This record gives sequence, structure tokens and C-alpha cells, in this order.
Amino acid sequence: MGWFSEGIAEYVAVTPYRAGSYAVRGNQKEILDYATGYGSKDMGGRALGTKINLPPLKSFMLQSYGSFLEQPQLSYGCGLLITNYFLHMDGAGDGKRIKAFLKALHEGKEGEKALEVLLDGRTFDQLQNDLVKAWSRKGVDFTFSRE
Repeated sequence: MGWFSEGIAEYVAVTPYRAGSYAVRGNQKEILDYATGYGSKDMGGRALGTKINLPPLKSFMLQSYGSFLEQPQLSYGCGLLITNYFLHMDGAGDGKRIKAFLKALHEGKEGEKALEVLLDGRTFDQLQNDLVKAWSRKGVDFTFSRE
């Protein structure tokens, strides 16, 4: 699941580190600037813009790592935005589902079995719609194609 392994790596890389700790509560501007533009403070960025087209979310999340690497700017940038969604925007914004996802991965679950905890009773279409709504409030418009 390249979206998560690279998304969390991008998240940590972009999050400001001050006085011995990561400023995860104040990193949203850096994440948005990095994913959609050229970053802040000369950090570079993925330059995705604010109108992002992806395949269906399920396909993106379950694609092979080789497929993920075919479009690195798009894949890494969207991996960051989707990971950030689960950490800060999904549900009550407390990261509850992504913590359960990490536990599922630790227990050896893979693929759709691991993603079931992120769905938490939702369909992929419902999750996709939730993600679209959450990011649209921040000025990012995701469009997912149909299978």
C-alpha cells in the first residue's frame, strides 16, 4: 500500500520539527502547500494544483507499488493528502480509524482486510465522498473516475 507508506513518509518530512518535537497540530498549511504547490520555505513540493483527478479511491489504495511509482508526483502527493485526511479530517478528526489501521497492519492484515478498519462500515464510495467533502473545505477538489 504505497499510498500509506509513502504518504506517512511525506507527512513526517513536511511536518515542522521544532524544539525536539513534530508540530503535528500546526502542519496543515505546510501539507497543503507541499502537495498542491511548490512548498513553503524552499522545501519543494508535488505541485498537484487544487484540482486533482484520480482513479477510484479503492483502486488507488490497492494498487501495486510498481503502479504507484508510475506517476510519482501524483501518487506521493495524493498519498500525503489521503494520509492527512485519515490523521486529521476523518470522523471526529482524532485519527481513530488510522490507529486501528496501523494495528491491523501490525497484526499482519493486508489489502482489503486492512482497509476494512478505515472504511469502518462505509463503502469505498462513501469514503471517497467523505474525503472529497473534507478536502473541498480546504480548497482542494478531488475528482475520482468511475471503474
